[in-house]
Amino acid sequence: MPCLKTTLEKTSATDKYTFHVGTDSKPFTDYTIVSTAICLRQKGSGVLVAYRRVKVDNFKSLAERLLFETTESIAVAQMIEDITGRSPLVHADVNVKDETESNKMLATVEGMIQGMGFEPICKPNAWAADIADMFTR
Repeated sequence: MPCLKTTLEKTSATDKYTFHVGTDSKPFTDYTIVSTAICLRQKGSGVLVAYRRVKVDNFKSLAERLLFETTESIAVAQMIEDITGRSPLVHADVNVKDETESNKMLATVEGMIQGMGFEPICKPNAWAADIADMFTR
């Protein structure tokens, strides 16, 4: 996308697109890569993706990492809403299955997203977070 702001403005002028944001991270020995994907989905035609990839210090816990991912997604969702006037769906990298480690943060992450006025989408349906995962490698 040549200019994200222009693309967001053009795609928000029509109801053909829905907006989605997801963040994922991958820890390495000395750092963690955090990737946030902005997905413009046109039903039946696929998804346009823009992403941001940053290197940060490692996190002390999975909880800290998930909170950071959620905060990043919310910040980007707010930017999209400011530009388009439309509220994107925020895809969180937490799982609804009780046996998963990330499930311990489910209520907290969903509450953060809802508290900021966005609709949360969690695994296994959080495909925008899966797209962000592709850019962490």
